[in-house]
Amino acid sequence: MRFVVESISLQHGYPVEKPTIYRSKFYFVRFDDGTSGYIPVSERPSFLTEEPEVTLAALAASRAASRQSCEERGYPKLNMTKEEVVATCWGTPRRVFRSRVALTREYTIYDRGRFLTFENGRLVAIH
Repeated sequence: MRFVVESISLQHGYPVEKPTIYRSKFYFVRFDDGTSGYIPVSERPSFLTEEPEVTLAALAASRAASRQSCEERGYPKLNMTKEEVVATCWGTPRRVFRSRVALTREYTIYDRGRFLTFENGRLVAIH
C-alpha cells in the first residue's frame, strides 16, 4: 500500500504524571485509499522509497555483480599469503587473532562464521 508523509509530529504522554520525559515521533501519513494515520518514526527503515519491482531488480543486479566480481577475484587457497587472501573475494577479515605457540599462528574471522588459519604468514586451513 502506498502513502504520502504529510508531517511529523511529537507526542508527549509517558509517564502520565510527567509527560515531557518521553517523546515519541510519528509520521502523519495519507494512504492511497484516502485513509490516514500515524506511523512511528522508528519504522522508517522498513519504508520503500520506490516501487518494489525497481528495488528488487536493483538488488538482483547488485547481487549478480557481486557474484561476478567474486568469481573474477577467486577464493582463498591453501598456502596463500595474507595479502593474497585479501585480494580474493573474501577481502579484509572482520577480526584477527594472533597466537604465539611455537609457530606464529593467526586466525582471521569473516562473515557467516568463516575463518582462516595462517601459520608463519601462510594459509594452512579454511574453515
